[in-house]
Amino acid sequence: MAAGLMSAEEIEALVEGMPADKTPHDSEQLVRELVRLKKLTAYQAKEIYSGRGKSLVLGNYVILDKLQAWRGRVFLEARI
Repeated sequence: MAAGLMSAEEIEALVEGMPADKTPHDSEQLVRELVRLKKLTAYQAKEIYSGRGKSLVLGNYVILDKLQAWRGRVFLEARI
C-alpha cells in the first residue's frame, strides 16, 4: 500500500483469503474492506483517499486518528 501501512504481500494474502463475492474490484472497495476488517482506521482511509497516505507514517510510528485540540494538531499514534 502506498501509504506504507501494509505490505503488498499482506494485502495480497488478505484479498486471496476473501470469498469471491467479497473480493474488492477497485482501490476504493479495498480500502473500505480494510476499514471493515479493522486493518485501517476511518481516518487513515480518508487520508489515503485524499492523497496524504504517506503522511500517516512518521519514523517508527503510524498515525491512527486525529484528535481534537484547541491549539495545534494532536494525533493518536502507535509504535510500529
